[in-house]
Amino acid sequence: MAAQTRTTNDILLRRALRGNGLFSAFSGLLFVLASAPVAAFLGIEEASILGLFDGGAFIFIVGSGLLGFAGGLFLNTLRDEIDRVQAALAIAMDIGWVVFSAIVLITGALPFSTAGGWAVLIVADGVTVFAILQVVGLRRMGER
Repeated sequence: MAAQTRTTNDILLRRALRGNGLFSAFSGLLFVLASAPVAAFLGIEEASILGLFDGGAFIFIVGSGLLGFAGGLFLNTLRDEIDRVQAALAIAMDIGWVVFSAIVLITGALPFSTAGGWAVLIVADGVTVFAILQVVGLRRMGER
């Protein structure tokens, strides 16, 4: 009986984490396999990121990080019981992504093309939806 209650209470969080993981894995693969074209689309291929990386290298690094993030999300959803701390960390990282995206767009820290700016905004909106679903799912888990 307790296992059935747990499954009912964690299904939203489990699905939100998996959806976030799929989106992150797809994005990460795209960024790693096509970093130069993605940087060109975004308008940052010539940008110097912190004086260390060009736009393509930056996109490659972000993609690699997204693949690691996706792996962590998937591993958490494979557990019998989702690790709440890891789920909360995923939410915090999603919020950080959205805040960083907003800061970069507002300050013009990176020279995004018009299409690139819209892409960053749309991705941030999607990440916001995942964060909200994960927060609601985490709260439902507490309703045992």
